[in-house]
Amino acid sequence: YASYLRSFALEAELRGPWASVGKTDRIQGWKLHISTIPGEAIQLLNCIIPCLLRHKVPCFKIARDTMTLGYLNEGELGRTQIGKFMT
Repeated sequence: YASYLRSFALEAELRGPWASVGKTDRIQGWKLHISTIPGEAIQLLNCIIPCLLRHKVPCFKIARDTMTLGYLNEGELGRTQIGKFMT
């Protein structure tokens, strides 16, 4: 999914299982975790990323690829990561 971000003119930094866009200096705040399955991930990105850009959300991260999303959903990357496709 990291390479798909280029279709929105976004460059991602790959960090572990994540493709991160932007940075923040906030120490504390709210996070929204979004879940999906591999077959619906691109459709989800097509809905959410334009909204993030329109509202000038400074940063977000997504699973770097389909295999990573599968690992996240199956709990292979830890119980606390289950269901986290996008943050």
